[in-house]
Amino acid sequence: MMKKPDSLVPPINPSSRRRKDEGQGWDGVNSAWIIVSHLLTGILLYGFIGWVLSLWIGHRPLLMAGGAMIGMFLAIYLIYRRLEAGTPEPTKTRKGAGVTHSEVRHGR
Repeated sequence: MMKKPDSLVPPINPSSRRRKDEGQGWDGVNSAWIIVSHLLTGILLYGFIGWVLSLWIGHRPLLMAGGAMIGMFLAIYLIYRRLEAGTPEPTKTRKGAGVTHSEVRHGR
């Protein structure tokens, strides 16, 4: 399985950049604005690309709607990847989990 590139999908974690004088309830607001901006940007950008293609090819309503739908789906995917990157990995609770055989033999 391919490893996720960390530099292309930064996690949504506004608490790491929070200053001491900011209120406690702004984390959700920051995440909401990020989500809304991604959705609007994706729809408008790919809708514009569909509009430009429709001028070149024709079929204006079809290509504009298709571009807006593709932009919406790509924005939702990007939001999902950012939220997934911000969630911590589950901890292993089983005794000896993650220990290799060489570590057991050498007493590490």
